[in-house]
Amino acid sequence: MKYLNMRWVNAQDGSTKTLRVNDVKNDLTQAEVMAFMEKIATANLLKTSKNSLVDTVDSATIVDTTSSQLFNLVQ
Repeated sequence: MKYLNMRWVNAQDGSTKTLRVNDVKNDLTQAEVMAFMEKIATANLLKTSKNSLVDTVDSATIVDTTSSQLFNLVQ
């Protein structure tokens, strides 16, 4: 499974907000993600745990996880 982890910061108090999007497309580009994240930051849509609006893009990471079943006793 692949997911996109995006992180914004409130520059004044340093608080952060992370948003995770599951099942991202394989050809997602840095430019697409940056454009989206900048729109979110300038539109005042997300707040941090300190109730501050995010205003700065921090980071984005695509995480690819795999799992291997060891056993399944109840089928």
